[in-house]
Amino acid sequence: MKIVKSPIISCSRRTDIPAFLMDWVIDKIQIGYVDVVNPFNRKQVSRVSLKSEDVRCWVWWSKNFKAWIKTYEKNKQIFKSYMGHYFQFTINSPSELEKNIKISLEDRFAQLEWLINEFGSNAVSFRFDPIIIYKKKDENRIKSNLDKFEYIIEKVSALGLKEMIFSFATIYTKVNNRMRARGFIPLDPPLSKKKDILNKLLE
Repeated sequence: MKIVKSPIISCSRRTDIPAFLMDWVIDKIQIGYVDVVNPFNRKQVSRVSLKSEDVRCWVWWSKNFKAWIKTYEKNKQIFKSYMGHYFQFTINSPSELEKNIKISLEDRFAQLEWLINEFGSNAVSFRFDPIIIYKKKDENRIKSNLDKFEYIIEKVSALGLKEMIFSFATIYTKVNNRMRARGFIPLDPPLSKKKDILNKLLE
């Protein structure tokens, strides 16, 4: 199979690999490549080089960098063989929608501070996404995952980050079905309402 050489490895928007699969990552780095399946065509597989001479930068996406940091400290020589590492760190308000995220906000702030100290603030992006508006099936009260927004912004700003990446949830059919199966109804406010929400957040 032909080896694809990509200067940037994005790891990964689809799955929180830094939180759950770092042993797998190290294994693939040592092998020198990873086979990537096209999610829209399972028969299409690309073999991507992970050799340091082919990869200039890793982009790591996660809501919890605990396992990544532990793996990095054990394998610094491997990580430092690459020119750069960039971090997309999502820190949202704790929510009943994400009960599987057990780590506290304070621990995530500590991780953020560690990444900034180790790699510099230019290597870290703070994400608050997606913003999601919803209600429970048996309730009329409109809810969101913005409860701790101001507190999160204050803590992140104090660490030297001045920008935030955000998005509103896109209610795909799969997302809608999954949420409804768990007793939640996702809502997609009109653009005017989204602008109102953003204006309040920026006050």
